[in-house]
Amino acid sequence: MRVTDEKEAKMIQLPGRSFRVLGDPHSIGNKHITFGLAEIPEGSSLPWHVHKEAEEAIYVVKGTGSAYSDTETTAIHPGTVLAIEAKSNHRILNEGKGEMKLLCAFSPPVKIEPLK
Repeated sequence: MRVTDEKEAKMIQLPGRSFRVLGDPHSIGNKHITFGLAEIPEGSSLPWHVHKEAEEAIYVVKGTGSAYSDTETTAIHPGTVLAIEAKSNHRILNEGKGEMKLLCAFSPPVKIEPLK
């Protein structure tokens, strides 16, 4: 077993959000998944994006807003789970008061890199 703590995870700045990698092949050695916590400020959104090889599962921990794909829009709130297929164009908008927090898992693993 490998253990880490959210407070020990480096904060990475990405468009529209910050992201803490809680587990991946480069941190605690997960072989088949990247797992992390996204924090989206009030009124902000993730830009449209695609994960070419990885599917993504998102669990809404805090906040309300909308999730968009090329074919649908859905309201999201704490407890919502999203399953996003690889190659699916998608984005998330924080429409509520305060910060939105999302637990995100990618398989196969992805490398999360800071803005340059």
